[in-house]
Amino acid sequence: MSRQPVDGVPCLLQDIDHASGGRLRTYLFLVPEAPKAQISFAIVCDDASACQRHQRDIDTVVESVRIARR
Repeated sequence: MSRQPVDGVPCLLQDIDHASGGRLRTYLFLVPEAPKAQISFAIVCDDASACQRHQRDIDTVVESVRIARR
């Protein structure tokens, strides 16, 4: 696991390579301001090379995430 801020919100990134050749990336956002929230999403690739080929697209998706605050 590593830490990565997304839209200024603390985020934990879990990056797992599966024995079957696939890859799972789970992003967990912990929003400390009221209302407190936990938001997560996952990106699943059938094989690790697909994640590498689409890394720019994955980065674009992650960078586009906006957490609405009150």
